[in-house]
Amino acid sequence: MERCQCPAAQQNTQAHSKFLHGFSEFEERYTMVGFQRADAQRLVEFVDYWLADHICCIDRQLKPYAQGL
Repeated sequence: MERCQCPAAQQNTQAHSKFLHGFSEFEERYTMVGFQRADAQRLVEFVDYWLADHICCIDRQLKPYAQGL
């Protein structure tokens, strides 16, 4: 996004950072208590929501700036 000078580049970077932080929380819990089915389900929901929201709201803003690459 930065290379294409997309105005959403900073928002994209922040969203990815937030995702990694959220994922780290799941990883820490797994390390402390091991596998828990409820945690696994929450992780799937977290990733599913994040991907859908991120692609639909942030990534699609890149399209007009990436034309012809």
